[in-house]
Amino acid sequence: MGLCCLPRSTPCVPRDVAEAAGQLAAARDDATRERAARSIAAFCDDWADGNKVAARDAGAIGPLVDMLGRPRCSEVGALALWKLSRCDANKRAIAEAGGIPPLIQVLKSGTLVAKENAGAALCNLGRTTDNKVAIAEAGAIPPLVDLVADRVENAAVVLANLADSNAANKITIRRAGAIPPLVDLLTSGTALGKADAAVGPSVSNYIYSESRGGSCSSVTHRGERRLLCVS
Repeated sequence: MGLCCLPRSTPCVPRDVAEAAGQLAAARDDATRERAARSIAAFCDDWADGNKVAARDAGAIGPLVDMLGRPRCSEVGALALWKLSRCDANKRAIAEAGGIPPLIQVLKSGTLVAKENAGAALCNLGRTTDNKVAIAEAGAIPPLVDLVADRVENAAVVLANLADSNAANKITIRRAGAIPPLVDLLTSGTALGKADAAVGPSVSNYIYSESRGGSCSSVTHRGERRLLCVS
Protein backbone atom coordinates (compact mmCIF):
# COMPACT_ATOMS: atom_id res chain seq x y z
CA MET A 1 0.00 0.00 0.00
CA GLY A 2 1.88 3.07 -1.21
CA LEU A 3 1.79 6.27 0.77
CA CYS A 4 2.21 9.06 -1.83
CA CYS A 5 4.75 8.91 -3.14
CA LEU A 6 6.70 11.76 -4.73
CA PRO A 7 10.35 11.58 -5.77
CA ARG A 8 12.42 9.74 -3.22
CA SER A 9 14.02 12.92 -1.87
CA THR A 10 10.63 14.53 -1.14
CA PRO A 11 8.92 13.73 2.19
CA CYS A 12 5.50 12.11 1.87
CA VAL A 13 2.58 14.32 2.74
CA PRO A 14 0.12 12.38 4.92
CA ARG A 15 -3.41 12.10 3.60
CA ASP A 16 -5.05 12.00 7.03
CA VAL A 17 -4.20 12.18 10.71
CA ALA A 18 -3.86 8.40 11.09
CA GLU A 19 -1.26 8.33 8.34
CA ALA A 20 0.58 11.20 10.02
CA ALA A 21 0.55 9.24 13.29
CA GLY A 22 1.97 6.25 11.46
CA GLN A 23 4.77 8.38 10.02
CA LEU A 24 5.53 9.66 13.52
CA ALA A 25 5.67 6.16 14.98
CA ALA A 26 8.00 5.01 12.21
CA ALA A 27 10.27 8.08 12.33
CA ARG A 28 13.95 7.49 12.92
CA ASP A 29 15.15 11.09 12.90
CA ASP A 30 14.02 14.35 14.42
CA ALA A 31 13.24 16.06 11.12
CA THR A 32 10.74 13.33 10.24
CA ARG A 33 9.26 13.49 13.73
CA GLU A 34 8.80 17.24 13.42
CA ARG A 35 7.09 16.98 10.03
CA ALA A 36 4.72 14.28 11.25
CA ALA A 37 3.90 16.15 14.45
CA ARG A 38 3.20 19.36 12.52
CA SER A 39 0.85 17.42 10.28
CA ILE A 40 -0.97 16.01 13.31
CA ALA A 41 -1.28 19.49 14.79
CA ALA A 42 -2.63 20.84 11.51
CA PHE A 43 -5.20 18.05 11.16
CA CYS A 44 -6.33 18.72 14.76
CA ASP A 45 -6.39 22.52 14.59
CA ASP A 46 -10.13 22.84 15.12
CA TRP A 47 -12.65 22.23 17.88
CA ALA A 48 -14.12 19.01 16.48
CA ASP A 49 -13.05 15.78 18.18
CA GLY A 50 -12.89 13.49 15.15
CA ASN A 51 -9.25 13.90 14.12
CA LYS A 52 -8.13 14.19 17.73
CA VAL A 53 -9.69 10.85 18.62
CA ALA A 54 -8.33 9.31 15.42
CA ALA A 55 -4.81 10.53 16.26
CA ARG A 56 -5.04 9.02 19.73
CA ASP A 57 -6.40 5.74 18.40
CA ALA A 58 -3.58 5.62 15.86
CA GLY A 59 -1.04 5.80 18.67
CA ALA A 60 0.14 9.40 18.32
CA ILE A 61 0.17 10.42 21.97
CA GLY A 62 3.08 8.29 23.19
CA PRO A 63 5.52 9.40 20.45
CA LEU A 64 4.45 13.03 20.93
CA VAL A 65 5.18 12.76 24.65
CA ASP A 66 8.58 11.29 23.79
CA MET A 67 9.28 14.30 21.57
CA LEU A 68 9.10 16.58 24.61
CA GLY A 69 12.39 15.15 25.80
CA ARG A 70 14.16 16.01 22.54
CA PRO A 71 15.27 19.67 22.54
CA ARG A 72 14.81 20.06 18.80
CA CYS A 73 11.36 18.45 18.86
CA SER A 74 9.84 19.76 22.09
CA GLU A 75 8.28 22.85 20.52
CA VAL A 76 6.37 20.88 17.88
CA GLY A 77 5.57 17.98 20.21
CA ALA A 78 4.01 20.38 22.69
CA LEU A 79 2.09 22.06 19.87
CA ALA A 80 0.53 18.79 18.75
CA LEU A 81 -0.32 17.79 22.34
CA TRP A 82 -1.95 21.17 22.84
CA LYS A 83 -4.22 20.56 19.86
CA LEU A 84 -5.00 16.98 20.92
CA SER A 85 -5.75 18.07 24.49
CA ARG A 86 -8.74 20.10 23.32
CA CYS A 87 -10.61 16.78 23.24
CA ASP A 88 -11.85 15.77 26.69
CA ALA A 89 -11.12 12.09 26.14
CA ASN A 90 -7.52 12.92 25.28
CA LYS A 91 -6.90 14.86 28.47
CA ARG A 92 -6.83 11.62 30.45
CA ALA A 93 -4.93 9.77 27.73
CA ILE A 94 -2.13 12.34 27.68
CA ALA A 95 -1.83 12.22 31.46
CA GLU A 96 -1.81 8.41 31.46
CA ALA A 97 0.92 8.45 28.80
CA GLY A 98 3.13 10.38 31.22
CA GLY A 99 2.72 13.69 29.42
CA ILE A 100 2.45 16.02 32.41
CA PRO A 101 6.03 15.90 33.82
CA PRO A 102 7.76 16.47 30.45
CA LEU A 103 5.36 19.32 29.63
CA ILE A 104 6.38 20.94 32.90
CA GLN A 105 10.05 20.40 32.04
CA VAL A 106 9.45 22.24 28.76
CA LEU A 107 7.94 25.08 30.81
CA LYS A 108 11.23 25.29 32.67
CA SER A 109 13.79 24.86 29.92
CA GLY A 110 12.23 25.08 26.46
CA THR A 111 12.28 27.90 23.95
CA LEU A 112 9.74 30.67 24.43
CA VAL A 113 7.45 29.15 21.80
CA ALA A 114 7.86 25.70 23.35
CA LYS A 115 6.94 27.13 26.76
CA GLU A 116 3.85 28.78 25.30
CA ASN A 117 2.79 25.53 23.60
CA ALA A 118 3.41 23.49 26.75
CA GLY A 119 1.47 26.04 28.79
CA ALA A 120 -1.46 25.83 26.38
CA ALA A 121 -1.44 22.02 26.64
CA LEU A 122 -1.36 22.17 30.44
CA CYS A 123 -4.14 24.75 30.35
CA ASN A 124 -6.38 22.23 28.59
CA LEU A 125 -5.25 19.30 30.71
CA GLY A 126 -5.87 21.30 33.89
CA ARG A 127 -9.58 21.47 33.21
CA THR A 128 -10.13 18.02 34.76
CA THR A 129 -10.20 17.35 38.49
CA ASP A 130 -7.58 14.60 38.44
CA ASN A 131 -5.22 16.55 36.21
CA LYS A 132 -5.40 19.65 38.42
CA VAL A 133 -3.96 17.54 41.21
CA ALA A 134 -1.40 15.77 39.02
CA ILE A 135 -0.13 19.00 37.43
CA ALA A 136 0.30 20.71 40.79
CA GLU A 137 1.94 17.66 42.39
CA ALA A 138 4.37 17.45 39.47
CA GLY A 139 5.62 20.94 40.32
CA ALA A 140 4.01 23.10 37.63
CA ILE A 141 2.98 26.04 39.79
CA PRO A 142 6.38 27.70 40.50
CA PRO A 143 7.47 27.73 36.83
CA LEU A 144 4.03 28.98 35.80
CA VAL A 145 4.37 31.87 38.24
CA ASP A 146 7.82 32.59 36.81
CA LEU A 147 6.31 32.64 33.31
CA VAL A 148 3.63 35.11 34.39
CA ALA A 149 6.44 37.31 35.75
CA ASP A 150 8.19 36.98 32.37
CA ARG A 151 4.97 38.03 30.58
CA VAL A 152 4.21 34.62 29.08
CA GLU A 153 0.60 35.57 29.25
CA ASN A 154 -1.25 32.27 28.88
CA ALA A 155 0.46 31.01 32.05
CA ALA A 156 -2.09 33.08 33.98
CA VAL A 157 -4.93 31.07 32.48
CA VAL A 158 -3.21 27.79 33.40
CA LEU A 159 -3.08 28.99 37.00
CA ALA A 160 -6.79 29.82 36.81
CA ASN A 161 -7.64 26.29 35.72
CA LEU A 162 -5.49 24.78 38.46
CA ALA A 163 -7.11 27.02 41.06
CA ASP A 164 -10.68 26.44 40.00
CA SER A 165 -12.49 24.31 42.61
CA ASN A 166 -9.20 23.20 44.17
CA ALA A 167 -8.48 24.75 47.56
CA ALA A 168 -5.02 23.21 47.90
CA ASN A 169 -3.90 24.63 44.57
CA LYS A 170 -5.21 28.06 45.53
CA ILE A 171 -2.97 28.06 48.57
CA THR A 172 0.03 26.77 46.61
CA ILE A 173 -0.41 29.43 43.92
CA ARG A 174 -0.57 32.21 46.49
CA ARG A 175 2.44 30.88 48.39
CA ALA A 176 4.42 30.61 45.16
CA GLY A 177 4.22 34.39 44.86
CA ALA A 178 1.64 34.62 42.09
CA ILE A 179 -0.16 37.73 43.28
CA PRO A 180 2.41 40.46 42.38
CA PRO A 181 3.10 39.28 38.80
CA LEU A 182 -0.61 38.72 38.14
CA VAL A 183 -1.41 42.23 39.34
CA ASP A 184 1.47 43.62 37.28
CA LEU A 185 0.18 41.81 34.19
CA LEU A 186 -3.34 43.06 34.87
CA THR A 187 -2.24 46.68 35.23
CA SER A 188 0.57 47.03 32.70
CA GLY A 189 0.50 44.10 30.28
CA THR A 190 -0.77 44.01 26.72
CA ALA A 191 -4.51 44.00 26.14
CA LEU A 192 -4.39 40.20 25.82
CA GLY A 193 -2.18 39.93 28.88
CA LYS A 194 -4.57 42.03 30.93
CA ALA A 195 -7.46 39.83 29.85
CA ASP A 196 -5.47 36.70 30.74
CA ALA A 197 -4.51 38.14 34.12
CA ALA A 198 -8.12 39.08 34.80
CA VAL A 199 -9.25 35.56 33.97
CA GLY A 200 -6.07 33.97 35.26
CA PRO A 201 -6.60 34.38 38.97
CA SER A 202 -10.36 34.17 38.39
CA VAL A 203 -9.77 37.85 39.01
CA SER A 204 -8.02 36.71 42.16
CA ASN A 205 -11.16 35.79 44.05
CA TYR A 206 -9.46 32.44 44.64
CA ILE A 207 -6.64 34.40 46.30
CA TYR A 208 -9.19 36.23 48.41
CA SER A 209 -10.68 32.96 49.58
CA GLU A 210 -7.35 32.00 51.11
CA SER A 211 -5.76 35.35 51.95
CA ARG A 212 -8.32 36.33 54.60
CA GLY A 213 -8.38 40.05 54.33
CA GLY A 214 -6.03 41.31 51.64
CA SER A 215 -6.43 44.65 49.94
CA CYS A 216 -9.34 44.38 47.53
CA SER A 217 -10.62 46.33 44.56
CA SER A 218 -12.84 45.49 41.63
CA VAL A 219 -12.21 45.37 37.90
CA THR A 220 -14.42 44.96 34.87
CA HIS A 221 -13.51 42.24 32.37
CA ARG A 222 -15.66 41.68 29.29
CA GLY A 223 -18.51 43.53 30.92
CA GLU A 224 -18.46 41.54 34.14
CA ARG A 225 -17.52 43.15 37.46
CA ARG A 226 -15.07 41.02 39.41
CA LEU A 227 -13.12 41.21 42.63
CA LEU A 228 -9.34 41.61 42.68
CA CYS A 229 -7.63 41.00 46.03
CA VAL A 230 -3.96 41.41 46.85
CA SER A 231 -2.59 40.02 50.09
